[in-house]
Amino acid sequence: MKPLLVPPDAERAIVDYLTAQLLARGDDREVGTELPRGWTTASPDFVQVADDGGPVYQRILHRKTVRITTWSGHKSRGKALAGLCLGLVLIHPGDDQVASVPADGVSGILPALDPATKGCLASFTAAVNLLAQPL
Repeated sequence: MKPLLVPPDAERAIVDYLTAQLLARGDDREVGTELPRGWTTASPDFVQVADDGGPVYQRILHRKTVRITTWSGHKSRGKALAGLCLGLVLIHPGDDQVASVPADGVSGILPALDPATKGCLASFTAAVNLLAQPL
């Protein structure tokens, strides 16, 4: 019988990676999957990571599209943070969960305005190749 393999949590893998990389640069902005309750344009910038799904190529290899959105009170600062996150995602060295982040699977940065909070958003997506883990 083949061993049971499950894909790692793409959101958690990227949240943990971006958090560690930002902290290593002396940047303590929060990274998570949920916008903090009560966030306003006066709040610290926030990096949101979401799993948009994706195909399974083999039992062991799953490709997920991960969407990274920065929330900021300032358009240029939000876009700069998104650019930093994009650069960090592109240099992901790979680990026991993330096999690779192919450069041809990363979109450009798309700015937007959130009508509810008036927050300045900047988003991009990245294809992340994940290695399934034994359960």
